[in-house]
Amino acid sequence: MKRWLRISSVALGVPLVLFASYWVYETSDSHTEREQYAVYSAYLSEGLKSNDHDFGDGRGLIVILDHSLKPMFASQDALPEVSSRMRRGLFLQNLSTTRFERKFSLPTEYKLVSSDKLLEETGDLAELSPAERRRSLGGYITFSRISFNRTRTLALFYTEHLACGLCGGGNLVLMQKQNGQWKMIDDYSPWVS
Repeated sequence: MKRWLRISSVALGVPLVLFASYWVYETSDSHTEREQYAVYSAYLSEGLKSNDHDFGDGRGLIVILDHSLKPMFASQDALPEVSSRMRRGLFLQNLSTTRFERKFSLPTEYKLVSSDKLLEETGDLAELSPAERRRSLGGYITFSRISFNRTRTLALFYTEHLACGLCGGGNLVLMQKQNGQWKMIDDYSPWVS
């Protein structure tokens, strides 16, 4: 009986230690943090240049929730080019939330806003001054943490743009680093309102 307990504790303990080591390494690496902000910035900048509905004309204020959110997961059919390792990584990266810092590099002004300052019933942004509200691009944007492939040339994350009331949408986004620049290569919208 004692031998069985020792074997089972080792069998359970080793994977747990490996998982904890992987999670600590992946979530605390400073290079990964820099790459995450580069990916977020490229995604937002690309949206601003394309006059995307979510980003207005690109000259207003972008409001970003100041912490990561847990992603909405989609079926394996969504973004089939994404490896199961990256999908698992997205789940693991987002077991806890992370506070964002002012490290986004954007062609327009942005503001990080805490969730307790958002008035969810109206979609209004209580933390913004009336002038900032008029300049905001309508609502706010949230991001999950990012899962990278081993070579850090692919990035998978979830984002939501929430505007006034029931207007918004969520996207699972796949970006690729091409010639040193991050470009969106595919996305999947699990919901839109």
